[in-house]
Amino acid sequence: MKSYRETTEKEISTLLVERKIASTNLEILRSHYDALVGRRSQAAIELSRQPIQLPNEKDELEHLTLKLYEENLSFR
Repeated sequence: MKSYRETTEKEISTLLVERKIASTNLEILRSHYDALVGRRSQAAIELSRQPIQLPNEKDELEHLTLKLYEENLSFR
């Protein structure tokens, strides 16, 4: 019976240490996530403040559309 108790206490101790490590890692991940969300939100605010300037001519607009489409494909 004593051996079972010792084994159980060791396992509980190990689990508590692992839980602490997992909790620390979770806090680090949350911190990184919050930083990323903050940067994305700031970038979105900055983009929304910029005026949108589109070409006046149809050909220029088509050229711009194609250019942006190609840029979008290159990001994938």
